[in-house]
Amino acid sequence: MIRIILNGYAGKLGKAIRDLTELPDCPAVITAGADINGDSSATGFPLFKTLKQCDISADVLVDCSHHSATPDVLNYAVENNIPVVICTTGITSDIEKLIEKAAETIPVFHSPNMSLSVSLAVNLAKRTRNAFTALGLDFDIEIIEEHHSGKHDAPSGTALLFANEINYDGKYNYVYGRNPQSPPRTENEIGIHAVRGGSIVGDHTVLFAQDGETLEIKHSASTRSVFAKGVLAAVAFIYEKKNGIYSMQNLIDAIII
Repeated sequence: MIRIILNGYAGKLGKAIRDLTELPDCPAVITAGADINGDSSATGFPLFKTLKQCDISADVLVDCSHHSATPDVLNYAVENNIPVVICTTGITSDIEKLIEKAAETIPVFHSPNMSLSVSLAVNLAKRTRNAFTALGLDFDIEIIEEHHSGKHDAPSGTALLFANEINYDGKYNYVYGRNPQSPPRTENEIGIHAVRGGSIVGDHTVLFAQDGETLEIKHSASTRSVFAKGVLAAVAFIYEKKNGIYSMQNLIDAIII
């Protein structure tokens, strides 16, 4: 049984992870939880306001709180020599450098989207762009992401993941949204658009369009349990791994192989 410290246990993803670990066939158990907001509904393990207060040993640290907490999460993981799974979005370049530094000492698993299906969709989008390029076809590329009204970052980390994987050679410029003053699109651009409303868990569409035809790659999530399942898969994957940075693509490759 893999022991987990869950940072951000009171959040929506934290609750979904808690629900899965309560199932009888789950290979992981939560030994402690930390959350500045607290949640009296969480039972069965010790609760702390911050990670610094946590003195419970575990095998993997899972962080699903907020990207502003990532530096403290990494410090805790390094100081306690524990692998960490970072599930937050909105990671800045400065935080990415901290992740790289921490990965010199411990295993760090990071992905802006923990869904296994999203990873497959990202890979498919990249392969589609490769195929069109090889065939000499020029397609306009647009990415549309939809989330609940309370989401803080825009565009989503997953939308940027799609864009960066498609734009592996730096050919395209990113245009965020369009307005009445926007000029006509150019050949070498990817439009990225954010929709916020209601309780949408997360929808992402990659649109490839040329004269006479369009092709869409779309992923829709209706429940956060799909992300929680990915988190627990990442926990099992990174458990006892050597130091370094790991992603959902590494996990997918390991499963396929």
